[in-house]
Amino acid sequence: MNDVFICVKVDREERPDIDKVYMTVCQMLTGSGGWPLTIVMTPEKHPFFAATYIPRESQFGRSA
Repeated sequence: MNDVFICVKVDREERPDIDKVYMTVCQMLTGSGGWPLTIVMTPEKHPFFAATYIPRESQFGRSA
């Protein structure tokens, strides 16, 4: 993404074990889940933000 962020893409079909962990985090933080899944974590690997689809522009009640 840039010099400060490291992006990791996990294929949920190849690694369902990892997907399950972070989908559970998403459901706990947001009350729902889905894909594509975005999790933002601290350097200590503590998730603090989760989202599924993030549109470029606000629409259907979802903010960009």
